[in-house]
Amino acid sequence: MAQSDIIDYFRLLRPRQWLKNVFVFLPLIFGGRMTDSHLFYWQNSFEAFVAFCIAASSVYCINDVVDAPYDSTHPVKRKRPVASGRISRTLSLVISIVLFVLSLSLSYISGMYEVMVIVAGYWIMNIAYCLWLKYVPIIDMFIIAIGFVLRVLAGGMATGIPLSPWMVCLTFILTLLLAWAKRRDDVVTAEASGKRTRRGTEEYNVQFMNCVVCILASAAIVSYMMFTLSEDLMERLHSEYVYLTSIFVIAGIIRYVQIIFTGDKAGEPTKTISHDRFIITCLILWTVSYLIILYV
Repeated sequence: MAQSDIIDYFRLLRPRQWLKNVFVFLPLIFGGRMTDSHLFYWQNSFEAFVAFCIAASSVYCINDVVDAPYDSTHPVKRKRPVASGRISRTLSLVISIVLFVLSLSLSYISGMYEVMVIVAGYWIMNIAYCLWLKYVPIIDMFIIAIGFVLRVLAGGMATGIPLSPWMVCLTFILTLLLAWAKRRDDVVTAEASGKRTRRGTEEYNVQFMNCVVCILASAAIVSYMMFTLSEDLMERLHSEYVYLTSIFVIAGIIRYVQIIFTGDKAGEPTKTISHDRFIITCLILWTVSYLIILYV
């Protein structure tokens, strides 16, 4: 097999997008179990993380098959393996089925049956998204955000750590913001070129997308602050000062909004977050301050 073929299969699975699955670890982080001597928490969280990574790659394979006719006309997405014809649609579907079975098998073997059900629900919901729901305005964005909520729920089920309602709300709103920024990029591209390369963007325009971005950014900041001030979190972490980490969250969100409105990199939220020095610095400072407040 040629090296170019291996790279194509690698791109088909989109491992860069696996970063999204770190949401599985949120219950572990905010549950104060990161330094627990029992490996149970980390092991189960990691296994749930891997199951979601495999399931997500399975969905991407089907998504690329469904979107191939439209991706082939997109200035960037036309280079995807299926859209360019370097990997056949049939083979992509076969790979998807194998990955889906593998993700369920991992959860089943680990004895995490509730996680297996959540992963299956995530997969079914996203297949429905690929085939139909992605073309329903507003609902399409909600489906993406719900997918992240399912990741958090899986992390809680895997470890037995109870979830704060504010954590669920924050997850939904923050990921809805990321999804909205990505879809806004499609709308901007469509209006600039005068050609819709993605179905489902007809009901959107840049002005509407900008308004929603501002609303979601504000809601995300408020949700995080309310989460850090919730009594159940303070009792679980034995600290009243987690709210001080809000400064880095606010700075990071404002920076992301700045990129959305003044830059050209918001089309891939994962890439934007992992490559922007300001956001990375905010994440590091948030992590350090959180650990200091919690464990020092």
